Amino acid sequence: MKKMKKIISWFLASALTFGCVSLPANAAEIYCLPAETADTPDTPDTFDTPDTAEILQTHDKDITPIIEEGQCGTEVYYELHESGTVYIFGNGDMYDYYGYYETDTDIIYDLSGVNASQGIGIDEDSPFRYFDNVINVVIEDGVTSIGESAFENCWSMKSAAMADSVKKIGMVAFCNCCLLETVELSDNLLSIESAAFYRCTDLKEIIFPESVAYIQEYAFYGCEKLKTLFLPENLEFLGEVVFDGCISLESIEVDARNTNFSSIDCVLYDKNIETLILCPAKKTSLTLPDTVTEIYKTWSKPDYDSLYFGGSWYFAECTVLESISVDPENQVFASYDGVLYDKSMTKLLRCPCAKKSVEISSEAKEIDSYAFKMCDVIESLDIPGTVETIGRFAFAYCENLSDITLHEGLRTIWESAFYYCGITDIILPENLTYIGESAFSKCVGLKNVKLPNDLKTLPEYVFEGCSSLESIRIPGQVTELKWCCFGECYNLKEIELPKSLTDIYSYAFNDCSSLTDIYYKSRKDMWDCIYIDEWGNDDLLNADIHYNSRMGETYDEPDTDEYRINFEFVDDRLDIEVYNAEKDTFEAVQGDSIILEGKDLFIHVPLQSINSGKLIMKQPDINIYGKFDYFGTNFMENGQDYYFSILGIRSNIVVEFYFDEDIIPYGDVNGDGKVTAKDAMTAQRYAIKLAELSDEQIIVADVDKNGTVTALDALYILRYSLNLVYLPIKPN
Repeated sequence: MKKMKKIISWFLASALTFGCVSLPANAAEIYCLPAETADTPDTPDTFDTPDTAEILQTHDKDITPIIEEGQCGTEVYYELHESGTVYIFGNGDMYDYYGYYETDTDIIYDLSGVNASQGIGIDEDSPFRYFDNVINVVIEDGVTSIGESAFENCWSMKSAAMADSVKKIGMVAFCNCCLLETVELSDNLLSIESAAFYRCTDLKEIIFPESVAYIQEYAFYGCEKLKTLFLPENLEFLGEVVFDGCISLESIEVDARNTNFSSIDCVLYDKNIETLILCPAKKTSLTLPDTVTEIYKTWSKPDYDSLYFGGSWYFAECTVLESISVDPENQVFASYDGVLYDKSMTKLLRCPCAKKSVEISSEAKEIDSYAFKMCDVIESLDIPGTVETIGRFAFAYCENLSDITLHEGLRTIWESAFYYCGITDIILPENLTYIGESAFSKCVGLKNVKLPNDLKTLPEYVFEGCSSLESIRIPGQVTELKWCCFGECYNLKEIELPKSLTDIYSYAFNDCSSLTDIYYKSRKDMWDCIYIDEWGNDDLLNADIHYNSRMGETYDEPDTDEYRINFEFVDDRLDIEVYNAEKDTFEAVQGDSIILEGKDLFIHVPLQSINSGKLIMKQPDINIYGKFDYFGTNFMENGQDYYFSILGIRSNIVVEFYFDEDIIPYGDVNGDGKVTAKDAMTAQRYAIKLAELSDEQIIVADVDKNGTVTALDALYILRYSLNLVYLPIKPN
């Protein structure tokens, strides 16, 4: 609703500036909305205060001197006494302060004479906002509404009482009144607007009159001492997260005559017991009835960018909850070992915060977002191999979870999955293909990490703030280290970087003040080709770079070794012979692999590739990288020697490439010595049974070597004729 536009950037500014404020992380999204301005009534510098004898007084008037007085509505005035009591008196509405913004035209409630959609706005601060000397507030009879932001941040206020003429409490009216203990609401109150009592942390009790129909978003968020709630008969609407952050809440009861809400065992539901709206923070056990199909509708699509939004996500504030059970007849939810699952048992939805040990179902395939958030008593956990996905913030703030075992079934770890988790060692399985940003951020006890070999990117903030991490090896497929991925790893001393690395983003190593040694698995000229953003990477740039090295070892690098590698075709295959002149030894391998007894090479190979130029290593700890790089002219001319450089840990390497007979590539189906679109058409016609080919033609046309000629072979041949791909070479 447009009414939500009432709380704008000033609310965020005030909340972030002063100490007793803790905003939800998405407050900007909730409150910082475009505003629709209206004409602002002028506030007179001087005015005639009406004779107090004409105003009906409902209290014993404070006799201490008046230290300030003024106007706070068109016909509403105030007196602040030396004792700290402020009286609001007159007739009609108080001003809505610090900006006026029109509400929705389709407003759903009628305040019986109070024009809720056209409040009186004034574009300035409330005279009481931030006042330290306001102790008690008394709203006199005749005042019909408490203005928006009227008493915001009155940190010394202890009590507020209002006459029965008050029908509305405006947005943010008592927000951050941290010492406010007692509130006497009007018996004719209809609406409590958004964030009206936000973070009134000392408020111990609130008694709603039967007249209350609407309680808007965040109205009592963070009222940490509230223990019980009784919702009256006429309540029609509860906004989102109205009572979130009420960490002492023990029970919620609802008037049996209410047609919108109900309670069972002190838990709040809708009237039909289909939606669980709120479980009190101090519940120790919960049983979902068979009729429940939803756990608060807004929870179905959490704002995963905000850890704090909706503080009760799946009972995260229920810090003493030990078990969740579900009626067996329920068709949506199930439970196993006191943990909540979906009915199929494939998704673990929520573990109770106070549960000390958990056995995850062997049927589980996914751990839902926030599933273990704030479960800070669990110390160890074995996630079975059936689990493929760990959701966002799934283990956030599991501060005592130091031992977790992941298995090869795991494919995806989403953003912030282990944020502020207590893990000390983590081995990420080889099948893991995705790690979200901030996945292990703020894991301050994390000392040892084993990353999967096929990982290609370290995302933003992935290990940011892991202050116990001292060393780490980055696997050989990683090409990018993203923004702040190791930021604030204060004790990181050494890191091994692969030759595959191409980019290091800004602040990747921000505040890594202990970083002294970089072990780079290639040469200096390759290191110089890496793009390193200098912003925030001073510690990396000032560290010692050890080339052709790994942590704990350095390659020998003789100056005189000469390797000669001979290539030739034998029976439609490739023979590779490696000759070491110094050791006078030969090592020959047929096919598409090179074995060099555990040594690393970096090979530049010719563009017109042999066997598609794909060299597959079949022995551990051997890496071959690069592509064919042609040096010379008239490539593959008959009888010509070809020389290529093999660049790696050794120097003075020469490659001989010699053909003693004519050669042609696959794809020359019509045998004219060239591969053209005509060959592609011939292969296509054969594939769809419109032409016949000889056995020799079939062999040449089968460019993917799968034993048959298909339309895909024709496509390869066509793309080769356009210089878009390379085909294997066949001896004539």
